[in-house]
Amino acid sequence: MALASPRPRAFTLIELLVVISIIALLIAILLPTLGAARRSSRTLACQNNVRSIGLCFVAFSVDGKGRLPATGKDFGTNADMIGPGPADRSWIGQEAWPTSIGGVDHDGVLLSYLGNQGVPVADPNREGSVPVYRRPELQAGGGKEGFTSNGRFDYMGVYMFTGASVDRVPLEAEVRQPGTTWADGATKAFTPIVLEEDVEFFGGRQGTDPGHTNVDRIASHHPGFTSNYFTIDGSMQIYTAVDEDQGAVARDDWRIEGPSGDTYSLNYGDTRRKPPGTKIWGHWDFR
Repeated sequence: MALASPRPRAFTLIELLVVISIIALLIAILLPTLGAARRSSRTLACQNNVRSIGLCFVAFSVDGKGRLPATGKDFGTNADMIGPGPADRSWIGQEAWPTSIGGVDHDGVLLSYLGNQGVPVADPNREGSVPVYRRPELQAGGGKEGFTSNGRFDYMGVYMFTGASVDRVPLEAEVRQPGTTWADGATKAFTPIVLEEDVEFFGGRQGTDPGHTNVDRIASHHPGFTSNYFTIDGSMQIYTAVDEDQGAVARDDWRIEGPSGDTYSLNYGDTRRKPPGTKIWGHWDFR
């Protein structure tokens, strides 16, 4: 008489619970690591975006007789920056900053340097038209500032350098941590040209513009409360804040020596300083 084969042994309930507990523990251990890796990847992508835009500023200045492009509008007259030369046209245009959000009705001068990564002018929405203008964190839905991004661009140039001759912009400025004095909180920093904008602090969906000025603040939402910026010497630098709500403000926390020897903030420009009859588009060059 043949013996019956033994029945396969099944897992007991306790063994199943142990296995599930181990899997849950591994997931709990790995998820923060994966999340940190994703954040680091987005930070690197953001850094590459800033570098790409900054290099286009440099390429434009080489082609434009040493002058930087315009940043936004001439807010002295609220006129679009469209003449008399290429340096008087905004670096970012209707491909990402259309008139529907207070922008302009012409393409930005950097578009061709970026390989014309735009969409047809006839497209009524134009959202996400130039990926390099968007911060990856905001597109991924990360960070509370994502609620106020205008959905088209999250980087900015420095208004006061509109049309400025590169050789007249000093290599170094000073920056201080908000809440400190210039005596105890200032450090030397390479002069910024392209920055990450903290869209939660000022602006919003309808008010964000592509220029760092007045109450605009540098974002500091990368790991370690850092922010990337491109400098006048063509390098990438990192700004480190005390916390995510302490990015430097152009009006109060940056200062730089001008061609005249006077010290200015990186505010848009005090038109009271201009000579009679002189038009100031930025603040650095008297036209």
